[in-house]
Amino acid sequence: LKPLGRPTHLSWEDYLAPEDLKRDLQSIPVRLDPEFRERLAQSREKMWNDPSGYAPGIPIVLFHGPPGTGKTFAMKVLAAQAGLQSWTL
Repeated sequence: LKPLGRPTHLSWEDYLAPEDLKRDLQSIPVRLDPEFRERLAQSREKMWNDPSGYAPGIPIVLFHGPPGTGKTFAMKVLAAQAGLQSWTL
């Protein structure tokens, strides 16, 4: 497990995918309730400084598929839009 960079400039317009897939991915950050976002903001710095630390309740989205299908890029856009750290296995 390793953290990826934190690109904040990416948007959904940068991601070339079917619109239904983009809609599904865009709905993930919207579903994060404000209380969760507050807890996340409080622990974000600690997690960034200690990636081996455990953070219960952090949403996990697992992408799978063959190489070259946009999984990593989709994850980076999702993380940037949600203000979350992206990780790769």
